[in-house]
Amino acid sequence: MTITEATLLRDEFSKVLVGERYDIRRPDWSIKDIIISDRENAGNVYTKMYDGKMSNEMALSFFSIKEDNYDALIIADQWSPGSGDLLIESAQRYVKINSD
Repeated sequence: MTITEATLLRDEFSKVLVGERYDIRRPDWSIKDIIISDRENAGNVYTKMYDGKMSNEMALSFFSIKEDNYDALIIADQWSPGSGDLLIESAQRYVKINSD
């Protein structure tokens, strides 16, 4: 999807998903953020945002992503903060699976 489409999804899903538990099978994982990226660079984009204290859009400027390869991606991490493990999932896929 385009960056514009991914931005609209991020903004829509962020309102309801950020702060929620990822799922009942992973009670120690919570949804920290929803970012725009491609799957390949998502972890690095999020790290750039977190370490550099910058916006998602600014962090994207450090990466080359094809125009139609963006997605709104859920970033979940495990308690305790800073464990280094990230769970990255398409927001659309997450909502589809969890709305059944």
